[in-house]
Order: sequence, then C-alpha cells, then structure tokens
Amino acid sequence: MGEGLELQGVGTSKGKAIGKGLVYRNQILVERGKCEDPVAECGRLDVALLKAENQIRKVIDELDEKKDPAADIFRAHLMILQDPEFTGGMKSKIESYGMNAEWAVESVANEFIEIFQAMEDPYLRERSSDIRDLAKRVIGVLTNQTRDLGTLLSEQVCERESATESGGTFEKWILIAEDLAPSDTLSLDLELVAGFVTENGGMNSHTGIIARAYGIPAITACKGVLEAVHQGDLLAIDGASGQMIVSPTEREIQAVCAGIEDENRKREQLSKYCHQATESADGARFELFGNIGSKEEAPKAIERGAEGIGLFRTELMFMGRDSMPTEEEQFQEYKAVLQCFQDRLVIIRTLDVGGDKKISYLDIGQEENPFLGYRAIRYCLDHPELFKVQLRALLRASMFGKLGIMLPMVSTLQEVLRTKELLEECKRELATEGLSYSEKLLLGVMIEIPAAAVISDILAQHVDFFSIGTNDLVQYTMAVDRMNGAVANLYSHYDPAVLRLIKLTADSARKHGIFVGVCGEAAADPRFTPFLLGAGIKELSMSAGMIPEIRRNICGMNMEDLRVLAEDLIRKESPEQVNAALDAYFAKS
Repeated sequence: MGEGLELQGVGTSKGKAIGKGLVYRNQILVERGKCEDPVAECGRLDVALLKAENQIRKVIDELDEKKDPAADIFRAHLMILQDPEFTGGMKSKIESYGMNAEWAVESVANEFIEIFQAMEDPYLRERSSDIRDLAKRVIGVLTNQTRDLGTLLSEQVCERESATESGGTFEKWILIAEDLAPSDTLSLDLELVAGFVTENGGMNSHTGIIARAYGIPAITACKGVLEAVHQGDLLAIDGASGQMIVSPTEREIQAVCAGIEDENRKREQLSKYCHQATESADGARFELFGNIGSKEEAPKAIERGAEGIGLFRTELMFMGRDSMPTEEEQFQEYKAVLQCFQDRLVIIRTLDVGGDKKISYLDIGQEENPFLGYRAIRYCLDHPELFKVQLRALLRASMFGKLGIMLPMVSTLQEVLRTKELLEECKRELATEGLSYSEKLLLGVMIEIPAAAVISDILAQHVDFFSIGTNDLVQYTMAVDRMNGAVANLYSHYDPAVLRLIKLTADSARKHGIFVGVCGEAAADPRFTPFLLGAGIKELSMSAGMIPEIRRNICGMNMEDLRVLAEDLIRKESPEQVNAALDAYFAKS
C-alpha cells in the first residue's frame, strides 16, 4: 500500500476491505455541576439506574430469543450495575462532594476503568470498555442524550442509496470510532459493515471480539484516525498488518480487491478443515481445542472445529458481581459446557484470581508486586471454604461429560497434593448427601511458572495432564512486564529459554505417560506450530477462529522433520536465530 494517506494501527481481525468511512463520535457531554439537594439528586440517580437496568434486561431478552451469545455481555453489564461498590460510589460522590448525578457516574466509572486498564490480562483489561459503555448508558438516561450507531448507519445508507443511480452498487461502510462498545454494535446491520477502525482498543476489545466472530476486518489503536477521516471518504484497510489508506489510488484499490478475492478463496479452502481430523502427513494424530470464558462460547467453538475445550476461564463468572457465585450457579455453567461437548474433553481452570484480576468481595489486599503474590491456587488453598464450593460444583458436573480440572499458578508439588485432599473431602461430602460425581475426571496443572517446568518430572507422577500457559511462562521466564514498553522487546515465546522449558515439560509428560497441551497465545501462532509438535505437544488450545488454519497447516507436516527442527531450535542462542531457522524450514516446506 502506498500513495494515499497511510495510517498504522494494530491488526485485530484479519482480512482486507474497501468501503466508505462512517465516522462515529460517541461521546456524551457531561455537565459537571454542584447539586443543591443531595437527597433529591440520589433519587434522580436511582431512577436513571432503574431505567438503565430495564433497558439492559430488554436487550438480554431480545438476544436470548435469537440465541445470540452477545446476551452474556449485557448480563455482565447488569451485574456491574447491581454492584453496590459501583452504584454506592456514585451516591457517595453526590453526598460527600455535592456532585450532580452525571458527574458522579462519570467519576466512579473512570475510577473503575483505571483499575481494569492497569490489569495485565489483556482480556480483562479490555473489559474497561464495558464499564465505559454502561456509564454512558446511565448518563444518556440522565441527560436524554442518545447514541445509536445503527440509526446513524441506516441514515447514511438511505442518503447514499437515494443518490445512487438505479442499478448502481452501494459500497459497504468502514466504521471509524474512538472505540466501539457492545451497545454500539448491537444496533448494527453487520451486512452493511466492511470493517472497523478504532482510535483506541486492542486485540481483546469488544471491537476485536465482534470482528473476529463475524469475520470482519478490523484495526484498533489507530492513532489519529478520527482526525484524518471525514464522512464518506473512501478507505482501504488490512486487518492483518493494521495498515489503512485514506483515499486510495486506483492502483491501490485494484491491489486490495485482488487481495480480497484471494482471501475469499483461502477462506473457502479452510472451511473444509473445520471438522476434519487433526492428522499430520505421516499419520500422527493431534487435538485442537478451544479457549472459552463462558458457556455461550461453547457452540461457536464446536462450529469452528474444536475437538474439546482446553481452557475454560472460570474467573469471568466471579467478576462483575457483589458476591461469589453459588455452587448451583457454577454447577449449571460447567454442566452446560460439558453437555455441549458430550464425550470430548473439557478442561476447566479453577479460580485464577489475584494479580490483575481483582474481585471486590474477595479479601486479597494491596500488594507491591501482585503478579508474584497472593493469587490463583495460592489464594484458593488458603480459603478452602471458597475453593470447595468450586470443587463440589465441578465434581457434580463431571457426571455430564469428560471433565479435566486444571490448577493455575502451580509452583510446588504440595499445592497439587493439598488440592487432591480437598477433592477427596468434597467427594465424601457429596456421597453423604447422595449427590453423584464421576471417578473418571482428570486432574492437571498449568505449567506457567519456570519452577513448575523444572519439577515437571515430579509433578507428572501426581497428575493426569499438563497444559502450558505460554503467556505467563514467557513473562516469568524472561522477568518481563508486557505493559512496560522499555522491556517489551524481551517478551517472546521464541526465546530459547522458553523453548527449553516447553521441551523439558513435554519430555517429562511423555516419560510418565500423561498428555501435554498448550493453551497460551503461542498455540494460535502458525509459525510456532512446528516447534510445539516437534517438541512433543499433543494438544493445542486457542481462539476457535484459528482452528481451521492451524489444522490445515498440521496436515501438511511430517513428524520426523518436526522432531529434528525442535532439537535444532532449542540449541539456538537468540530469538532471531530461532526465527531464521523457522524461515528456512518454511521455505523448504
């Protein structure tokens, strides 16, 4: 791309697109004023909160009727709205500082947004957009301001169609915004949308999630896009490279159109791999699983060819509410996913709290270094009354499918042994109460701390499987905060130190006859697949959309070549050498 005005962002959903720019400025003006009567102002806030709650419930009902998984996003909004820390903070601002209701909502929302944006986990960090969206809804009720993107799009379509000659074609639209929230995209006719470009956001923002789910090209973190694009400008975007051209030349348009045709052919070719066996060219079998955060995501994973679930993040069920989910609530959630996958393995991770995952009703406290502190299995074992609720729910759900329970942040054998003791306690309790569970469930650990990889030969004698969480394994191995730009260059799963720990873990698993998978971002990296398989990994778990491409690649690989490659890669001295060797491998393939 080259002669039009070029902008660079982060490619969030692959694909090329051409369309007219639709600029959406979704800010709501907040008048920051003092209130004369705090009691009356709190009453005004209560009315607005109730109206917002009713709006959300109506949206949920409509989405449930269509069996649209987006309903789960709005259930999370409802839980945040019902959180007394959230709404109580607003009333405190009114009563203590005399703020008007709009200002109080904005102020508390900004405080919550700041907390979420400081989180390490990219998925949770992007949930700050949900709080922003919810606050805008409440402020919109208070001020009678509307912000319906769907209406804006419809108006532009009508205006454009009336100006188009009979028999002419109407281009789709590329939406330009600061960021897009769930309620923004809810009102859209996505058939009219060619792409998304946002000034802010990231890989796991709502924009990215929706775009990938519907196969729409998207770019986030494209600084300056709101200033550069005017309503109706012709735009060309590349959701893989993150590059965008404003007013492309005819030559550039032809190049993008050729790219779109090529992508359509490739997409059609990949579709046949959705439900094929994952088997290398020389007959070695592997499994490709999906990563999910709720039961609503399970059917989509099956649709894209997931042979099981390699990571079910249960902490999302605990967040955005004012009390812990009950045993029955957890049981129903786990049961639904297991029933969806029937006899295929579903690996459910126990509560991974702490670090960047703050839950208001759990007393974790402030820590100077939370990522090296009181989190995940450490917290759960210190609070057996909380942990046993989850273990009991998991045991009960095990009757409805093939369950694997996975422990996060394990660094010692003692953590595994103590969890086993608690599991036995829960089994005895359930038996006494006449409740059933399966004796065939599996217990595994995440290998995400170097200590766990180093003692993986010991751990393998006490568990049924390993799952390597490459995101944290890289972070802890390289002692790198991914959010710190000064050292971000060190964060790479291609580093030989990381490769050696993965190989060590796989060797320990093979020696003791247990299976080993990978559930971090590296599992979805097509360039990294040859090393993982060559190192002895048997299962890869990823976002469901990547499954067909990874499966297609595996079908063309030869295991003997991969084993030789893996042994060569762990002897390299730098990520640059590792990548050069992979370049040579792909050039020959």
